Amino acid sequence: MQISTGAQNSRIGDATIGGSGDLSISTGSGGMGKAGDILIRAGATLGADGSSASMKGGSSSAIGGSGGDAILAGGDVSSANGVAGSVLVGGGASTSTESATGGGVTVTSGPGSVSGPSGDVSVRTADGTLGESGSIVMSSGDSESATTGSLSITTGSGKIAGVLAVSQGDSAEGSGGPGVVVQSGNVMLGDAASVEVLAGSSAAGLGGAIRVEAGRGFSKGGNAEFSAGEGVTGGTARVSGGTGSQAGGQVVVASGVSTDAEGASGAVYVQSASGGYSGDVTVSTGDSTLDSGGVNIRTGASSGAAGDVVLVAGYSGTSAPRDGGNVVLEAGGSSAAGTSAGSISMSAG
Repeated sequence: MQISTGAQNSRIGDATIGGSGDLSISTGSGGMGKAGDILIRAGATLGADGSSASMKGGSSSAIGGSGGDAILAGGDVSSANGVAGSVLVGGGASTSTESATGGGVTVTSGPGSVSGPSGDVSVRTADGTLGESGSIVMSSGDSESATTGSLSITTGSGKIAGVLAVSQGDSAEGSGGPGVVVQSGNVMLGDAASVEVLAGSSAAGLGGAIRVEAGRGFSKGGNAEFSAGEGVTGGTARVSGGTGSQAGGQVVVASGVSTDAEGASGAVYVQSASGGYSGDVTVSTGDSTLDSGGVNIRTGASSGAAGDVVLVAGYSGTSAPRDGGNVVLEAGGSSAAGTSAGSISMSAG
């Protein structure tokens, strides 16, 4: 059955006191065959913009009332191993042979009053009882010969910007696998894209901080690992303080503290990887046009026994006979007139 309208308006009658009647549009049921579809569409036009098709819930002017909902739902299924119907929302397609843009899909909540909040937009799958709950997949489209579309998730701007949180749900049993993965795409030819984590800037206050913290565990806390990528030459892992107009930022590497009064704090290891030829470990301050910084190696003070400072050169084994490593202490030289070279001082406590 097809219902076509000209310049007319079909509606249910108004009600002054009680509720107005419902408007139900349905096709007949199918026995062994498929029931009929319902198609609602605006007419085509040749010389103007296409018309819109609107579906909107009813308005309410009652105090404390709520406007009516506009509900789109797929069909139910009652047979074993069946799949319930989906809700498909898509923009219009471009059928032109010339350059034309396809229609977009915009989901926007309703605006609030002058002092009231706007509505929320909630996207979630239904809960699962014995089976798994559904997934949510957000992706831009592929492109054969141009740049693919971007995917942006941002909070709105305002007096105080909202929080952007990405988190995995709680689990009764640990999975052991990755929970939150942030990864750029792989590239066949050329350089792969980077992953950047940037805190916000401030015109008058402190810049935002970046904090990476492993989770708390009953027996042992989680590890925090930073490693560069593999290659013919491995990538460099760099940690540096921020640039400042008066003084640069510091780099602090510290082990964890123990909450037990007699417990030991964690150790700090700085070493190159083992191999056929292990790499060097260099600790130096930067060059300076005025006075360069010092290198201080010291153990902490203690009410008990203080720690030692031990300098040991490497040992050479018998499998590949080589000389043992040397320990060299050398003071700095000076070429300026009226100055002297540095000295080496050694004293017991």
